[in-house]
Amino acid sequence: MYHQKHDETTAMKYLQEGLEIKKKSKAADLSQIDSLINIANTYIGVGELAKATQALEESEVIVSRQYFPPLSEIATINDTWGTVYLKQGQLDKAADMFDKAAQERGTMTYGGTPHVESLVDVIKVAAKKGDYRKCIQIGKQVLLFSDNVLKQRPQTIVISDCYECLANAYEKTGNLSKAKVTLESLKLELTRLGSLHDCDSNNYQLLEIQKRLKYIEHTLQSDTFTNDN
Repeated sequence: MYHQKHDETTAMKYLQEGLEIKKKSKAADLSQIDSLINIANTYIGVGELAKATQALEESEVIVSRQYFPPLSEIATINDTWGTVYLKQGQLDKAADMFDKAAQERGTMTYGGTPHVESLVDVIKVAAKKGDYRKCIQIGKQVLLFSDNVLKQRPQTIVISDCYECLANAYEKTGNLSKAKVTLESLKLELTRLGSLHDCDSNNYQLLEIQKRLKYIEHTLQSDTFTNDN
């Protein structure tokens, strides 16, 4: 709830308190791992990457003592490491972690939301590295799963992020017609998301969607896409 309100300080307070209760009550290891991952992601959100790293390292210690290490938690830890490395600008390490997470999640739920989230993370790093061929290849794969993902999580932004990365990759590789079509698809997806947030009175997310839509409109009206393309 506090994450949704973007009150990261309060969210962290309750996450830390919850983890301490779990430790004192000797709660199941998997429950502690989940708390540590949530804490790591909250620290990432406020830019405290050193503390995020500590939480992830602690979660890995717990995983290492499992007789049958849980693949879902390992994948989530790897994906979170990828985010840390991406924030640090360590693109090769980020790509390696996201690739691992995508493979692990694909083994468990191929085409499911967690798998697609990791694939989109792979795309984002590929785009930053200038590997637009990889970005396009995986982006097309993600869109094959889009209907299923949106049924599972109607308010996820993972499909809109995919469209955005794809449009940029098409533009960078000179395929302006596909870039324009993809931007139009992105516009439709963001409009759908905006309607959901409007119904939920989620003004923060609605404002973010409106900003993205305004930028897309500006891009589509630019010379790049209006000069007989």
